[in-house]
Amino acid sequence: MEANHQNLLELVDLPRVECLNAHPGFPIENALVQKNDEVFYVRSDEGSDSQLLLTFPFRQAVKLHHLGFRAMLDPSAPLVIKLYQNLPALNFSDIDSLAPVQEIRITDSDLVSGKLALRFVKFQRVTSLSLFVQENRGGDFTRINGIEFYGQAVQGMNMSEFKKAG
Repeated sequence: MEANHQNLLELVDLPRVECLNAHPGFPIENALVQKNDEVFYVRSDEGSDSQLLLTFPFRQAVKLHHLGFRAMLDPSAPLVIKLYQNLPALNFSDIDSLAPVQEIRITDSDLVSGKLALRFVKFQRVTSLSLFVQENRGGDFTRINGIEFYGQAVQGMNMSEFKKAG
């Protein structure tokens, strides 16, 4: 791994982060807080299913190398995650008609290491990243304790400074 892969949390456009099917008491913002995993986590709503769709817009384009990923080693842990990029308005009805950029089957060793490797060449100009948790390990709900993004900023325009003409 190159030494210039840094945590890109400061480039995540936090007010626009979204999680579909999250339990109201455990919102997505909890997974971005680097604190106590027993208190701060995102989880799916038990009243529906265990799937989650998390979308993280970035304030400028980034190159993603890997994800920092924390979850308990229990039935609530995600098992299959599909990654989509540059689709900031993605919803559950879109998933079946779109091919993911990468599909990850999360192993026990992935959960222990806290790192999910990405196909770096596929994530060179990411303006938003969506994670679709397709299934968990058999639990009634899915729980994610933390998500971090590692890579580097693409030099260029800061999207938060972009103003529409007219």
